[in-house]
Amino acid sequence: MWHTCTELLSGTTNQFQEKIDNRLTWLTQHLGGTGDKLRQTAATAFQLGVQWSLSFSLKGNVKVLHQEKMLIDSGRRQLKEMAKTVKEKLENVTKEFQKQDVDAG
Repeated sequence: MWHTCTELLSGTTNQFQEKIDNRLTWLTQHLGGTGDKLRQTAATAFQLGVQWSLSFSLKGNVKVLHQEKMLIDSGRRQLKEMAKTVKEKLENVTKEFQKQDVDAG
């Protein structure tokens, strides 16, 4: 069943409509019933499938964005730590130069 749904959802809208029409023709021939009722059911199923697909895709995007935010935050923390270390080293070098100037003077 799922394979059939994914097969139907693949392709362009026109291709989808053609696939639905073919399925409806087959269903009408083999199961009886009206094509309009089957079309309505198929359209509802398609809308639900698209909604589920979009929801699943959005959840995946949110997860990826959260992971990227975590990486950015981690990188930001590392950069702050590196900047702090560089600042401390510069202060130490400056103090050393000042000490040498005083000793030489």
